[in-house]
Parts: sequence; C-alpha cells; structure tokens
Amino acid sequence: MLYTFGDCKLEHSQKCSQCCQLFDLFDELNVQLGTELSEQLEQYQDQLLYYLAHQTRKVYLNAQFKASLLELNDDNAVIVADYKMKVLKKSTRETKEEFFGKSRWTLHIILVFQNSSNGNFNIQAYDHWSENRTQDAWFTASCFDAVFTMME
Repeated sequence: MLYTFGDCKLEHSQKCSQCCQLFDLFDELNVQLGTELSEQLEQYQDQLLYYLAHQTRKVYLNAQFKASLLELNDDNAVIVADYKMKVLKKSTRETKEEFFGKSRWTLHIILVFQNSSNGNFNIQAYDHWSENRTQDAWFTASCFDAVFTMME
C-alpha cells in the first residue's frame, strides 16, 4: 500500500501472481480476438484499471481516516468533505469520465466527527445542494465557510 502511493522508496521486484492473471487474461483475449476488437478490449481494460485504482485509494483513505479517528481527543475534530455522485439517472454502461461529468446539480456533504464523553463519536452532517458543477477549490471553500458559520 505504501509503495502504491509513493511513500515507500524501497525497490519492489516481485509481482503478485494473482494480480498478473488479470493482465494475462487481457493479453490472451487480445491474441484470440485479433486486431478487430483490440481497441474495444483496451477500453474495457482501462475501465477495469480505473475501478481497481479507485478500490486501492478507498482502502488507503479508509485506513488513514480510521487512524485519524483513533487520535481524536476532546479538543479537536475530524472534518470530511465529500462530493457525492450527481443526482441523475444515467446508463450503467458509461465510462467513469462520462459518469462523473457533472450536469444539472450536485450534492456536497461535510461531516464533522467529535469525541463525546461516553467514548462514542458525535457526528454532524451538513449537506449542500448546488447548481455549481465545477466542484473546484472555490466551491469547496464556500461549503466550508457555510459550515463554519453554522457551527457553534
């Protein structure tokens, strides 16, 4: 995991044989299907790699999040800002790029985690619905400003 995100500087020369099976499968399909379907096959492989990269990031970020919660004391909080998926019906056959191309309006949520006296977490959620589809730094800063204004 550390190697994946560039935190580990050691040389890694071994490959996971199970992970390589995926690439071997696509190589074999490419040989069997020929050049006629190679472009479409490459697109499918790219989509699968995007999905696997997403899963890897999710595991890494969840581990970081849990570590942050364990370090939480009574004087601080963990604040999580998350763009939710767009709220539109779309085809399940879209590429990730097409799916996350925002249109109409979006949902942005900010969660505030605080320790409570009984050892559990006090969690507050702030939803923001917006027609701003850019979801850039200005939009995120505006959402934080709105939350900080409402917080005690």
